[in-house]
Amino acid sequence: MKIVHVITRFNVGGTATWLTHLSNSTIQAGHESFLLAGNVLSDESEDSNFLEINGIRIRKLQQSMSPFGVFLAFTQIRRCIKILRPDLVNTHTSIAGLVGRLAAASLMRNRPVIIHTVHGHVLDGYFGPVKKMVIVRVERLLSKLTDLFLFSGKEVRRSFSFEVKVPNDKTALVSPGVPLTFRKKKQRVGQETFTVGWLGRFAPIKNPDLAIEVAQLLPNINFLFGGDGLLLESCKRKAPPNCTFVGWTSARDFWEMCDMALLTSKNEAQPISIIEAGLRGKPAVITPAGSAPEVVIHGQTGLVSQFDVVKIKEAILQLKRNDALRKFMGQNALEVYAQEYSLDKQLSDHLAAYERAIDIRFRKKVSNP
Repeated sequence: MKIVHVITRFNVGGTATWLTHLSNSTIQAGHESFLLAGNVLSDESEDSNFLEINGIRIRKLQQSMSPFGVFLAFTQIRRCIKILRPDLVNTHTSIAGLVGRLAAASLMRNRPVIIHTVHGHVLDGYFGPVKKMVIVRVERLLSKLTDLFLFSGKEVRRSFSFEVKVPNDKTALVSPGVPLTFRKKKQRVGQETFTVGWLGRFAPIKNPDLAIEVAQLLPNINFLFGGDGLLLESCKRKAPPNCTFVGWTSARDFWEMCDMALLTSKNEAQPISIIEAGLRGKPAVITPAGSAPEVVIHGQTGLVSQFDVVKIKEAILQLKRNDALRKFMGQNALEVYAQEYSLDKQLSDHLAAYERAIDIRFRKKVSNP
């Protein structure tokens, strides 16, 4: 099987991690895999695995494009698809989902199977009501070109399918794959003080300002922030002395310096950073964003709080004050995530979905000769 993935930009973060693991696993299983991607934004870093997973640069594919830019990106992607002749094209993120699906569909009866992966609650939290209405209508049109939708989480599927009116037989659930690495002796940041970790893009949708507010209420707890992005400098200016910013670092090194994880997002699918923390035995406190509560099982692998600074503070203190509870949840997270988010499961889920989409496309061609 030959697969072409299309994504707007391959910036450091959860989706790039998802595609890196999936692409590597797919190639190791004997299939061919390529990635078409545009350039990252000026305040972002590109994931270093781009070339390793057969990355091909689509220079006109950008986060914000004029109609002429869309046409140029469409032309470049279409040319690549014609040259590579994949069995299927799997698009990711909104802009790439638009241009990539149109490019693949333009090959008409010779087109590959078209799959679109929805990685988050893309219709909530990003846009105003007018823009959301336009995007929903565009997605309804694109759904007619899409053989199968893949969703990272049940709530993500429910919300998107309801808005876009995607029938259930055109959807499938998939999960990210995260490698299980051995735990090592925990390092500390500064003093021997309880440390809360927050790892992600400093973007409005990730809501880092809420984490800063929580840190202000807990001056005797260390808050370790990993990542980069548009809001990083403003967060640094607001941050109290108990906050440390380390930029992008490996998940393994980052979570070994923490006692627990914190997620404050307004919108999420299945957050990879929280899975990475859990695989190192760290429980989490999260906001009830999208499919995040499907990852963090309240009372078992962590605590699902509310979008409220005081409630989040209380949840953190509950874990800090109860060593036995924290260890119980951390061990549960390790055991559950090692099974539910393994690289083998990610690959098998995707290959099963790809075979299903190929079958759907074949039956369409037979019924519409």
